[in-house]
Amino acid sequence: LLNDGDLTYTKVRFDPASFETVRTSLSGLPDPLTRAVVWNALRDAVRDGDLAPTAYLEAARAHLPRETDLALVEGVLAFASRQVADRYVTPEQRPAAVATLSALCRDLIRRTEDG
Repeated sequence: LLNDGDLTYTKVRFDPASFETVRTSLSGLPDPLTRAVVWNALRDAVRDGDLAPTAYLEAARAHLPRETDLALVEGVLAFASRQVADRYVTPEQRPAAVATLSALCRDLIRRTEDG
């Protein structure tokens, strides 16, 4: 992963094989800083039009319930709700985006029930 330690600024872009690895394995990355670099790359890709907003929501839905870093949870949810669901998806996609975010938040709340 380029800029793994977040020591400088660079826009990371994933080729299709790398994105598939991210899509399936993001929550399994052991270091929170590495996960943050990946989430930021996904956010930048959405902003630049290189990643469908719905793909970002799918990644959040799949990986955020297992995230242990509160700052990452807050950042991903903020972008997903304020930018993706409110601005980047089409009006026709908005109900599904909100439903995805609602299900995601329910999963996060359930996870906290055990302390």
